[in-house]
Amino acid sequence: MITVYTTNPCSQCRLTKRWLEARSIPHQVKDANESEETAAAIRAIAEADGVKPNMPYVVVSNGDPETDLHWFGFIPSNLEKYTTERKAA
Repeated sequence: MITVYTTNPCSQCRLTKRWLEARSIPHQVKDANESEETAAAIRAIAEADGVKPNMPYVVVSNGDPETDLHWFGFIPSNLEKYTTERKAA
């Protein structure tokens, strides 16, 4: 499952969603500001990763939180590598 946490307005969020939609890659979009708990969790992940919480926050989950992949921002190379592999699998 691919989840894209977004904020409004966010140009990198729109680019990420368009990239996935153009390739018909199933994903879900969630508002990062839907609750303070969600926003705080994303900030904590960014802090643990030592990065600025730049949106979108993308999670590629295989069902095991220990091995889920995640990153911040629109990174086409990550999208290509991790989402097209999942679609083919």
